[in-house]
Amino acid sequence: MELHSDLFIQKERFKTKYDKHAEEVYILTENESGATRLGDDVLWTVNMSILAYVDIETGELFKGKKTMSWLSSEEERRLEDYGLNLKPQTIYRVKIRKSLPYVNKYSETLFEYGEYFMLDEVLERDCHHLELEEILKEYQKEVIIRPDGCHDLLLDKALGLFSGSMIWNGKECSLHLDADDDEAITADEAIDTLQKLLNHSQEWEEKIRLYAAEYLTDIANDWSEDIKVELSVEEFNKRMRLDNISVMTEGDFEFFFNDDGMIGGHDIVVSGNIDKGLDDANIIG
Repeated sequence: MELHSDLFIQKERFKTKYDKHAEEVYILTENESGATRLGDDVLWTVNMSILAYVDIETGELFKGKKTMSWLSSEEERRLEDYGLNLKPQTIYRVKIRKSLPYVNKYSETLFEYGEYFMLDEVLERDCHHLELEEILKEYQKEVIIRPDGCHDLLLDKALGLFSGSMIWNGKECSLHLDADDDEAITADEAIDTLQKLLNHSQEWEEKIRLYAAEYLTDIANDWSEDIKVELSVEEFNKRMRLDNISVMTEGDFEFFFNDDGMIGGHDIVVSGNIDKGLDDANIIG
C-alpha cells in the first residue's frame, strides 16, 4: 500500500506544475529522451527536447526549443524510450499540458506560462506537417565554422556545442566551443575568448600548468602510496599532457589534461575566466 501511495503522491505533485487543460498539438522532437529520479521518488521523470510545435486548433506555428516531460516506472524505463518509443527528429500528434508560471527558489528566475510541456497522450506517430518538415530540414543541415588557429568545428545542435580540434602551442588538441545560445549557429562569444587565449597562449599554458601542479601534486603523492620518491611540483607540471580545451560563454574556459598515470589515470581539469583568471583545479573521471 505504501508504494501505491508514493506513486499517487508523486503523480499528483507532478501534475500540479501544469495546466489542467490539455491541448492537442503537433510536435517536432529533437533528440533522444533522458530520465532522472531524485530523492525518494518512485517514478522517473523523462525529458525530451522539441524543436517546434503547432497548435492544431489554431494552426499557429511556434518555433523554439522546449522540454516535454512525463513520468515513467522502473519497468518502463528499461524499455525502448521509456515505453513510449518516441524517436528524435520526428513529428507526432500529441496532447500536452503547459507549465504554470513559477519562480525557481534557487535562482529566483521567473518562468512564464508554457515554458515546459507535460506529455499527456501520444495520438499519432510519424506525422507529416509541411512547416515542421521545413524546420527539420534546416535543422539537419551541417553547420561548420573555422576560427583562426582551428580546424573545422562541427555544431552539435542538440548540445549547442561546436567540436573539432586546434593547434595550441604547436600541438594538436581537441576543442569545444559553446554556441552563443541554445538555438544559435554561431559561437562568437566563445571565439572571442579563444582568440584572447591564443594571443598569449604560452603565458596562459604556463599559468595553467603551474596552478594545477601546485594544487594537485600533494594529492598525487597521497594517491600513490607505493612510490619511493615523491613527485615534485616541477615533475607534475612536466608530465601533464593537454588533451582538450573547452571555451564557454561569458569568458569561461576549461583545460583538460591527461595525468600520465600520476593520479590513477584520472583527468586533470583547470577552469578559469579570461578576465578573472584561474579559479579551480581538480581531477575527474
